[in-house]
Amino acid sequence: MNKILTLALLLVCLAAKAQNYAVDVIPAALKNRAHAIIRDSKTVVDMRSPDQVLLTVYTSITVLNKNGDRQAQLALLYDKNTVIKSAKGEIYDEFGKQTGKFSLSNFKDESAVSAISLFEDDRVNAISHK
Repeated sequence: MNKILTLALLLVCLAAKAQNYAVDVIPAALKNRAHAIIRDSKTVVDMRSPDQVLLTVYTSITVLNKNGDRQAQLALLYDKNTVIKSAKGEIYDEFGKQTGKFSLSNFKDESAVSAISLFEDDRVNAISHK
């Protein structure tokens, strides 16, 4: 079960199109005993003002087998001071062909509060690609 997963917040799509996501281009030494491989990861922090910080995250993960499925999960934590404006991603097969897309509307919004807390209002948007 080989699948390629591109996860991104505020994804700059041009960067994703230049990458070859085929599994056969991964060196055998990296695939040996691996369940998932992070192909690319980039985080950009744009501090526009003290009250406005834009965080852009781009990550490409190749899931090689069922044991790597946990790596195909994305959780975006937020609270009343944080806003998630956009989340987009693409899913590729083992040959590097796009098989699907997802956006923030595909995420499941849940409470991220511990059972013993009364004053937390943290939330999480989560998506899993199994």
